[in-house]
Amino acid sequence: MEKERNKDRCVLTDRRLLPDRFEWGYIFFCFLIYLIWSVVFVVHTYGPDEYMRIIVPEYIARNHVLPDGSEAELINEYWGYSYALQMKLPYLAAGLTMRIAMIFSSEYFVALIAARLVNVIFMTGAVFYSIRLTHRVTDSPCRWIFIILISLSPQFIFMGSYFNLEAYSLLTVLMMIDAWGSGIDSNWDLKSCIYLGASMGLCILGYEYAYSFILASVVLYVFYYIRNRKEMSFGSFIRSGLVIVLFFLLVCGWYLVRNCILYNGDIFAVKIQDTYSELNAMDELKPSNRDTPMHQGMSVATMLKETVWYEWTVQSIYCTLGYMSIRLSEIYYRIYDIFLLAGCLSAVVLWRGSEKKKWSPVIIASLITGALVNVGLSVYASWARDFQPQGRYVIYAVIPLYMLVAFGWHLLSEKLRRFLKLHSAIPLMVFAFVTVTDIMSFILCLRVFYPEWGIY
Repeated sequence: MEKERNKDRCVLTDRRLLPDRFEWGYIFFCFLIYLIWSVVFVVHTYGPDEYMRIIVPEYIARNHVLPDGSEAELINEYWGYSYALQMKLPYLAAGLTMRIAMIFSSEYFVALIAARLVNVIFMTGAVFYSIRLTHRVTDSPCRWIFIILISLSPQFIFMGSYFNLEAYSLLTVLMMIDAWGSGIDSNWDLKSCIYLGASMGLCILGYEYAYSFILASVVLYVFYYIRNRKEMSFGSFIRSGLVIVLFFLLVCGWYLVRNCILYNGDIFAVKIQDTYSELNAMDELKPSNRDTPMHQGMSVATMLKETVWYEWTVQSIYCTLGYMSIRLSEIYYRIYDIFLLAGCLSAVVLWRGSEKKKWSPVIIASLITGALVNVGLSVYASWARDFQPQGRYVIYAVIPLYMLVAFGWHLLSEKLRRFLKLHSAIPLMVFAFVTVTDIMSFILCLRVFYPEWGIY
C-alpha cells in the first residue's frame, strides 16, 4: 500500500537490476573495444590534454606522494599550470596502475597503457550502470537505444580509450541517477542515502562539469520530500539528508580539506590554477590575455549564434576525435541528428495518458536541472575562460537526452505496432549505424596517427 501512495515510485522502481548473461557479454564486449583502442593508439597526441594529465599519475607512481601542483616538472610550459593542482581520483587510480606496471617494465608505453586501463574500467562501469538504469525504467527492447548510444558511439569509445576525467565523471553521474531510483523506491532508507551521498562524493573527485548533477540530486531529494510529506516526516527528511551529507563528506572531504589548506580556502583549486597560469603561461594564454568572446566584447547569445560553438559541440558529442580534428563525413552527423530529433519529437507528441503517468515530475525536474546547468557551465567556460566548444564537456547532459530519445522511439514503436514491429528492429539499426561509424572512426585514427601504414 505504501508504494501505491508514494507519488514518485512509478518510475525507476525496483526490478531485476543485475545484467543477464547476454548483458554481461555485452559489457565484456565493450570492455574489449575500449581496451583495443587504448592499446592500438599509444601515441603522444592521441587524446586532448592526455600528455598534460598523464604526468600527474606518473609523478605519483615514481615518488609515492601526492603533488600539490607547484612542482616545476609538472607545470605545462604553455598553459603555465599543472593538473596536479586538482588531485582528482582518476589520478590516484592511474598512479597505482602505473606503479604496478613499472615493476614489470620501464617502457613508457607500458605505463601509458596502465594509466589508460583505469579509463577503460571506468567506461565499462558506465556501461554496467546504463544497463542497470534501463532495467529500472522499462523492459522494452528500445532501452538498448540508450545503452548503445552511451557505450558504443565513437566519442564514448574514444573517451574510454585514453586517460581523462570524463569517463570517470560519466560513471559517477550514472551512479547518482541510479541512487535516485534506489531512494525513491525505498523512501530513502539508510542504504539508498549512503549510496547517493557516496556517489555525490565520488562525483566531486571528477570533472567539474559533472557537478551539475550534484545540484540535481539536491533538487530531487528536496522535491521528493515536498511531494511525499505524508510518507516522509520532516524529521526523517532531515535525518536522511544528514546521512547523505555525511557520506558525501566521508568520500570527498579529504580533497576539499586538502585544497582548503594548500590553497588558502580555494576548495576547488580554480583560483590557484588561474594564478599559476597568469604567472607562468605564454602571454597569449594568460587568463587576462586570452582571446575569449567575453574579452572581444561578444555576448553569450552572439557567441552561440555567430561562432562554431553549437555545431562543434553537437558534432563532438557523437564523434570528433583527436584534438577536435578527426571528423566523419557530414552524412553521418545528419543521420544522427535526424534520429535524435525524431525520437525527441515522438516523445513530446506521444507522451500522454498512461505513459505520461509513468514518469515522476521529480525525476524530470532533476534530469532537466542537471542537463541545463551542465550545458550552462560549458557555455560560460567557452565565453569567459577558454573558447573550447567540445562535446566532452556536456556528455552528462546527453544522459537525459538519450533517455528521452529511447523513450520516444519506444512510444513510436508502440503506436505503429499494428503495422510494423519496430521494437527490436530500431535498436538493431542503431547498433549497425554506430558500428559503421566506429569502423570509419578507427580507420580515420589509423590514417592520422600511423600515416606510415599507408591506409587510404
